[in-house]
Amino acid sequence: MRVLLKTVLDVHPDQAWRALRSPAVFGELYGPLLRMRPHTALPTVWADGSRATVSMSAFGIVPLGRQRIDIRLQSDRPDGVRIVADVGGPETGPLSALSGWRHRMAVAPAPGDAERTLYRDELRIGGPLAPLLWPALWLGWQLRASRLRSLASGWDEDSGPDGVDTAEA
Repeated sequence: MRVLLKTVLDVHPDQAWRALRSPAVFGELYGPLLRMRPHTALPTVWADGSRATVSMSAFGIVPLGRQRIDIRLQSDRPDGVRIVADVGGPETGPLSALSGWRHRMAVAPAPGDAERTLYRDELRIGGPLAPLLWPALWLGWQLRASRLRSLASGWDEDSGPDGVDTAEA
């Protein structure tokens, strides 16, 4: 099963790419509904091969389980699309009943307006409980789209949300 999100962000694709690789963005996308608490130190910028483990909770109160983050980056495609793939997945909690967790986020210039970003987000899930969990995940992706559009207005050329520096060294 798939959960898809496609939206245009009012931010340059380079800014979206920097912000997308920021762990701060991961944490803010679901706030305040979901909170992430790192078990391992998070990098300032996700790099290819970055790994982390976080606990998720609803409103910072109700435990939802532990999630493994395992980042793969693809930024050299000839079509200009840049992809962050999280090949980790849920380790505990209700989402651990899913199999085949694959999460990919892509940014590219928006059609007809290279100063804006076409953002695509896909989650592929499997397992016997996927049909039951899909509606909640779909709703989460809709909230994610709203938060992305809201947060993108605060990203400038050298920073992600709230001024977090995400420029490459």
